Amino acid sequence: MAGVRRFEKKSYLWKIISTTFFFIGILVAINQVFDLRLLGFALLETSYFYLILSLFLSVTFLLYPASESAPTDKLPWYDAILFLATAVTGLYFCTHGFDIIQLGWEYTAPLTPTIFSILLWVLVLEAVRRTTDIYMVLTCLIISLYPLFAIHMPGFFQGQSYDIPTTARLYAMGRNGIIGIPLDVVCTLLIGFMVFGIVLQSTGGGTFFFKLAESLLGHTRGGAAKISILASSFFGMISGSTTSNTLAIGSMTIPAMKATGFAPHYAAAIEACASTGGPIMPPVMGAAAFIMAMFLNVPYSYVAIGAFIPASLYYLGLFIQVD
Repeated sequence: MAGVRRFEKKSYLWKIISTTFFFIGILVAINQVFDLRLLGFALLETSYFYLILSLFLSVTFLLYPASESAPTDKLPWYDAILFLATAVTGLYFCTHGFDIIQLGWEYTAPLTPTIFSILLWVLVLEAVRRTTDIYMVLTCLIISLYPLFAIHMPGFFQGQSYDIPTTARLYAMGRNGIIGIPLDVVCTLLIGFMVFGIVLQSTGGGTFFFKLAESLLGHTRGGAAKISILASSFFGMISGSTTSNTLAIGSMTIPAMKATGFAPHYAAAIEACASTGGPIMPPVMGAAAFIMAMFLNVPYSYVAIGAFIPASLYYLGLFIQVD
């Protein structure tokens, strides 16, 4: 995976565009989730999912270069084409949300939506490659190609096969494909937690939790490492993200641990393990917890309460190891 692109002044236009897309996407999500109907604007649920894809998936091609050798200070022409193709594809499906449901386009559709379905399939795979690694995209590719030869699989792996156009339509317009449960969770639940978590982080939430942990454990044996664990568990409650936890807390705790005698690799390992517990620390956990609640059709509070004991045991184990 290539690093995130940093726009310079000569590519400042794309930075404005990406920021605008993010801002519009957040406004659309808030309007839809809270049913505000600002200016009378309300979308069919399916159309809302496609609009979110159009606004956020397209920005992937602006922020993530195609490879390590790709320029990070300017936008290549092919990334601009991919950005526009994703935005247009999402908007096309957004404006035809009613047709997709009413006319059953996932099984039979005119040529145009079929072409857009194949295009969306390819664009999603490329976005996965850019934001993760080649192994993840190969896994997704192999699994996504399964319907093409399912009838030839042995035993319980055997299933009904579809041709490429039908497979693409099922992925792009079916409710068990790209706009399935994971995107549903992100658009209806997770995006609100993410927005408020980032607001808290940007307003000094990380520093607050670090200071709180420091006041509680700064005087104990191995205090710097224990501060890292406790601060990461606190911050994990609001972020549900390993990466943001490491960035917000690790930037303060790792130097503190090194200054008090911990080896650099050990300090980094402690923070990595502590931050990894963030997605399982309630009340705000990783996306898997929200998907679990929706898949099991139980209130999210049940999942959060159930996760508290294993999350506490996880951090207790880290405390014992450090002590």
